[in-house]
Amino acid sequence: MLKRARERRRVGRYRLQTALILPLVGLLRLLPVEAASNLGGWIGRTFVRRIEDLKSFHRTIRVAFPQMGEAEMDELLAEMSANVGRVLGESIHLEAFAGADNARLELSGVEHVEAARRDGRGILFVGGHFANWELFEVALANLGLSGAKVLQHPSNPFVLGLVARHRYAYGLDEQIATGEGVFARVRDALRAGRVVQMLADQRTSKGAKVPFFGLETTTNLVPARAARETDAPMILMSMRRLGPARFAIGFSPPRRYGPDDDEVAIMAEINRFFEEQLRATPAHWLWGHPRWGDVFENIPAQPLVTPPSGR
Repeated sequence: MLKRARERRRVGRYRLQTALILPLVGLLRLLPVEAASNLGGWIGRTFVRRIEDLKSFHRTIRVAFPQMGEAEMDELLAEMSANVGRVLGESIHLEAFAGADNARLELSGVEHVEAARRDGRGILFVGGHFANWELFEVALANLGLSGAKVLQHPSNPFVLGLVARHRYAYGLDEQIATGEGVFARVRDALRAGRVVQMLADQRTSKGAKVPFFGLETTTNLVPARAARETDAPMILMSMRRLGPARFAIGFSPPRRYGPDDDEVAIMAEINRFFEEQLRATPAHWLWGHPRWGDVFENIPAQPLVTPPSGR
């Protein structure tokens, strides 16, 4: 990561960023988790709109809510910014959510997880960037599961180690960074009988065009292909914010796919699942990501190349 930062001439920027972030993290760390969530929410609502050009997000919102007016969109983005700030405050306190039967995480559908575990195979858990997505793997660890989480590491090399160690302490025991080689590692983990948790709601360059709110947009095929090639059951995960540092997490019944199932059809099913969540809690989704940017810019999908087994 440091080598890449040097190649991109961003070392100075990342050092300044770290100097600004660490004192804030230290302050949030001193507070109880609810207070850290509330302060993070205030920071997000107050300052994110000054840093980001939120007007540019309107085009994305109109895909899902074409009838929404500008004032309503601005309020939606203010609530989204507050949620992002809360995610920061809460994710510094992952220990507050750890442990079996943790009262901050209301789990439903646990019987579906237990049913899938009885098969003795790996399980693929798929969710999206809703509420506090960092807590999906904590919930799985609380159920006694071990395995891998597919994630996007921070691009700042000076905070990467701190973030990674914190995730390891209270989540799953392997971290798979997005990028080249991710599919092979997901496939290998599932074939070894381990669980894999990943998010599949955001834009990617490699995959296939799949309907999402009526637009054919490039969608990650890793979940569909991994399920087809490994016979691992797939469980979709939902999350709703109930309040500061309190969440409801749901597990869907296991879905099984085989070589004859169509990858695009599988991902269209998953996208419909995300559509339902997004309509229910639009302020808790990460609208800052240009999900339909490839559609607006007419960018074709690059194919997902599957490496042979054993690589």
